Amino acid sequence: MASHGSQQSRRRRSLPAAVALLAIGLVVVQLGVNAVFGGLASLAAFETYLGVVLTGLFSLVVVAGLLWHRRNGLPADRYPRLAGWVVGSGVGVLALNLVMIAAWSTGSFIQDAAWAIQAAAMGTAAGMIFGSIEARAIERALLAERARVRADEAEAQREWLEYLNGLLRHEVLNTANVVVGYSDLLLQNHDGDEQDHEQIERIARQSRRMTEVIQDVRLLIEAAKEEESFDPVDVVDVVEGEAAGIADRYDDVVVETALPDRALVAADDLLSRVFSNLLDNAVEHDDGDLTHVRVAVEAAPDLVTVRVEDDGPGVPEHERETLFERGSGDHGLGLYLVRTLVERYGGSIALEETGPEGTTFRVELPTVDVDPTAISGAGVVTAGAT
Repeated sequence: MASHGSQQSRRRRSLPAAVALLAIGLVVVQLGVNAVFGGLASLAAFETYLGVVLTGLFSLVVVAGLLWHRRNGLPADRYPRLAGWVVGSGVGVLALNLVMIAAWSTGSFIQDAAWAIQAAAMGTAAGMIFGSIEARAIERALLAERARVRADEAEAQREWLEYLNGLLRHEVLNTANVVVGYSDLLLQNHDGDEQDHEQIERIARQSRRMTEVIQDVRLLIEAAKEEESFDPVDVVDVVEGEAAGIADRYDDVVVETALPDRALVAADDLLSRVFSNLLDNAVEHDDGDLTHVRVAVEAAPDLVTVRVEDDGPGVPEHERETLFERGSGDHGLGLYLVRTLVERYGGSIALEETGPEGTTFRVELPTVDVDPTAISGAGVVTAGAT
């Protein structure tokens, strides 16, 4: 079946060349008729020039139409119909003129033949014109249908996002807030041993973290429903806030930063989730007693590069190709959310290096130009740590 389909596709792609040869061949045939039946001297006659020019012009219309369709990407399955228009119109006009020639012959075979050839050429040109008009009409209809389908899909997606947003807000977030409230109450009233206290603290900390993630997912859903609007955000402030936040949350983490004075990108409040997720990822996948993380920001004229390095065991080889896909391996939503946000800001993220001595993620974001007089005012948004 596949071989048969590929053969059909090749035949369809070869049709434009065949039609072009047909059109050009009419000019050659007219020259040949004059040379054979009128002698070489007849080629210099004015009538011969006029006939060849007319046939050539009609043939040029056919060739130019084919080139135009190729340049504009006419699908291969449309060529048979276009060829049908060209050949069918050419044959139809030729047949009509043959009847006229039989009724009103000029008495000269050369002139009658030139008449027939020019009629066939005119018919192919008319076929190309009408076939092109039809092809454009079909294309417009298909584009309109695709636009309608996309609009329907977009509306269905909006309804689905609204449902998910409501589910997160009313079911998941409310439940998480109950867990946070009861864990805080237990911490206030707990008089037991230190190990129980630490476990309750962990429950409270992770519950708060879960509510933060849910809030960010909700914001991401809202952002997907609306036209994106970003402001200048200082990556340095964001990284400093997230580095301090993770150091507060974990006692066995050492965070080192290498930061310039300022690095502005076009983003929103969700930018902090990019680096909080990368930092959390570094801590959660390190089984050592002490985790070292280094965050370095480089500000170039057109690009801000952020590298997050850890000293963990590295990413397993079987997870590397799908690391940023949804639900990949042990990374869940985190790295997928990071990639989604970074691409939303026009940037990219990559696993730069990984191995037994640690892993390095590289985030690249395009810089944004800001009026210097607005930098110290409301012109720059600082995305704080969550």
